[in-house]
Amino acid sequence: MQRTGPLNPGSKPIPVGAPNCLLGLTFVFSGDMDSTPRDQAEETVKRYGGRVTSSISSKTSYLVAGANAGESKSKKVRIKTTRTNL
Repeated sequence: MQRTGPLNPGSKPIPVGAPNCLLGLTFVFSGDMDSTPRDQAEETVKRYGGRVTSSISSKTSYLVAGANAGESKSKKVRIKTTRTNL
């Protein structure tokens, strides 16, 4: 799938957090982000100590799903969430 870039570039400020506030958390990005290019969003996560991966695993903390997010990633998250809550 070809990424199109942010749908509303610059419409939201980039959040500012404490150093290492995302330490120990793993993020997966899918789809087209709303206001920030994906590479910039990933760099923001890394700047605050988070980890970015391309696929869902048991270590995934958050799926950041934009427009046109991949159905397979969303489905994997729903399955893992369902199993975790049992």
